[in-house]
Amino acid sequence: ILTDVLQHHKHLGKTIEFYLKNNKQWGARDRNFIAENVFEIIRFLRYYAHLSRQEFLSIDINTRLLLAAKLLSEQVEIPDWFELDENDRQTIEQQLSEPALEAIRLSYTDWFYTEGNKAYGAAWNAIAQKLNEQSMVCLRANTLKTSRQKLLKVLGEEGITVQKVDDCNDGMVLQQRQKLVNHVAYKEGLFEFQDISSQQVVEFCQPSPNTVVIDTCAGAGGKSLHFACLMQNKGQIVSFDIHENKILELRKRATRAGVKIVYAQVVDESLVADYRLQGDIVLIDAPCSGSGVIRRNPENKWQLNAELLASITKTQQQILDSYSTMVAGNGILVYATCSILPQENELQVQAFLQRNPGFTLMAEKSLTPGINTEYDGFYM
Repeated sequence: ILTDVLQHHKHLGKTIEFYLKNNKQWGARDRNFIAENVFEIIRFLRYYAHLSRQEFLSIDINTRLLLAAKLLSEQVEIPDWFELDENDRQTIEQQLSEPALEAIRLSYTDWFYTEGNKAYGAAWNAIAQKLNEQSMVCLRANTLKTSRQKLLKVLGEEGITVQKVDDCNDGMVLQQRQKLVNHVAYKEGLFEFQDISSQQVVEFCQPSPNTVVIDTCAGAGGKSLHFACLMQNKGQIVSFDIHENKILELRKRATRAGVKIVYAQVVDESLVADYRLQGDIVLIDAPCSGSGVIRRNPENKWQLNAELLASITKTQQQILDSYSTMVAGNGILVYATCSILPQENELQVQAFLQRNPGFTLMAEKSLTPGINTEYDGFYM
């Protein structure tokens, strides 16, 4: 799995899923061990590469040595059949005995670690550490079909321990990681998987029934479905995305959730023109660096650099200028990212306001892991 991800640049989650699916003989403990260790090695790639004296972004990285470094750092006895070379063992043990630089120990590129320090100063270390923790599995009760209280009861009766979250109205957190996609309550559309911070973005928009909401970068529609609940299935939600497969998934999810007011389309310029000045609320959940969701996508760490950030911020600017034309008179534009970098957030909004004096900043909110949230990093 590590070789596929690090040498052949395959998607981490999908690769793990592929191997687990194709090795049905593995028991639950094996599966958890494999998934957790792969995620941890990707998360702390720079540190384990440092322990095994390898270049962490090298295409030829020796993934067996990374695994050996992880096991030895946790004082796990490596079995003979692993055939670890004695020189490699000594190298790792020698490196373990010497202190590592903070950027290496916490496993970030020098560029990203410096950017974090510039943006957050003394608070950066707490943020960097929090981003290295495993993300929680969050649910949202679908209030078109049930209530949070009823759902807690239904799941609790089956021994699934879920805790309600005060940060948002319908959010819950699984106390123990388990797969619920085949659970009857999920198949009946009683809940969705949605991070608590993502739920807070929709609540921040303050949608009301009988209005027009345009969700411009809707993806597979988590926020669109949440809008429908808060609007009590009254009004209109227009959901755009550039990827057809995501729009198809959104339609499928809307049917399962009993959502009747979502109109989902692949976006193009003519659609944007058609909806000019139509949206009471226009949400732009913009494509971004994903720096706020490193906990669930640790591979994001190794793709971030100055060139990527420059390209992303340019795209964000273009999307803002184009999609903001769909905001009705006295309507509200909400810009959001799952990033913690100011270039994509506050600075992007300030630049937009300078270019577009017809807009006024009403409110903004940052959710930063390690500072004010236990969940994903988001700006809105």
